[in-house]
Amino acid sequence: MEAKGPNAEQIEYWNDRAGRSWVETKDGLDALIEPLGRVAIERLAPARRVGSGGSVLGVDISAVMLERARQDATAAGLAQLRFENADAQTHAFGPSSVVGIFSRFGVMFFAEPDAAFANLRGALAPGGRIVFVCWQGVERNPWVTETMAAVLRHLEPSPPPPPGSPGPFSLGDRDRL
Repeated sequence: MEAKGPNAEQIEYWNDRAGRSWVETKDGLDALIEPLGRVAIERLAPARRVGSGGSVLGVDISAVMLERARQDATAAGLAQLRFENADAQTHAFGPSSVVGIFSRFGVMFFAEPDAAFANLRGALAPGGRIVFVCWQGVERNPWVTETMAAVLRHLEPSPPPPPGSPGPFSLGDRDRL
């Protein structure tokens, strides 16, 4: 997919080093964050995960991550899964075409979250639901604050990103969310 539109920087990033790194460490990352995704997907409550007559569309900007997802789906015999290399923020989903939307640590990378969530809302059928997992504010994540405290004893800090910039903690402000 071409790196264009409001998420061009993220498209480039996730199709380069970040996507490859994620795929290389996927098994360990999945072991760490799978319980969080499981809670969210249970709240979405898809009917026996669509069964053989339903379908699931996986959308991501990272071609390398989608290729790994395709391999995993094939290995698991999940023929009802389809994958599309697209930007969920701007993709032309059919109106009212889906009954559920799920994201595990993806929505926080939208360049324009208001537009992205409006686009996703337009894809939901009446009664449809969206669930996602994202990090709370950085101050509530000791895995970051403690690691950064140790690093900053040896390095100069980088300036923080502007508020609302795409990234792990972009939706960490409960009021903004």
